[in-house]
Amino acid sequence: AVRQRLRLWDIPDHQIVDLERTGTVLKALHNHSPISGTVINKVALVGMHVNPGDELYTIADLSHLWIIADIYEYELPLIKVGQSATVTLSYDPGTVLQGKVSFIYPTLDSQTRTAKVRFELDNREERLKPGMYANVALQIALGTRLVVPKDAILESGERQILFIHHGGGALEWRTARLGLQAG
Repeated sequence: AVRQRLRLWDIPDHQIVDLERTGTVLKALHNHSPISGTVINKVALVGMHVNPGDELYTIADLSHLWIIADIYEYELPLIKVGQSATVTLSYDPGTVLQGKVSFIYPTLDSQTRTAKVRFELDNREERLKPGMYANVALQIALGTRLVVPKDAILESGERQILFIHHGGGALEWRTARLGLQAG
């Protein structure tokens, strides 16, 4: 009955065998984590009293990570779940990782006018660390569009105007309807 009770407390079998063999009662036992990974946070101290449910360690598997990116609201219609992304690191610009959009959060930050987008990627070499900054680039096919420099648009307050040069000093103005801005 005692052996069964110790097993219910997750005491490893080798410690139960040692207890039976030596007959010595120990005040402290070591516990093994049921999962493998990297210790992210350690609360436990030697001699500390713990209760069931107390968090002693935070252990994470860092081989597959999420990157949470802020995307401006006007760019959101161009982003779809499953879309590929290229991730580069500021401390190592030569490293290029590939990820995919896995979730677009349904809320918007009213201060920054951005929404959170979650990217998932493999991190087998553990180059990315929790809390680290990374650059995420998305390739989006916009089709064929007319592109003009930002300086070519005259903002009148009521509309945007651009001038077409016909040569010989002849200019023609047209009202422009602006679309996406990039670069």
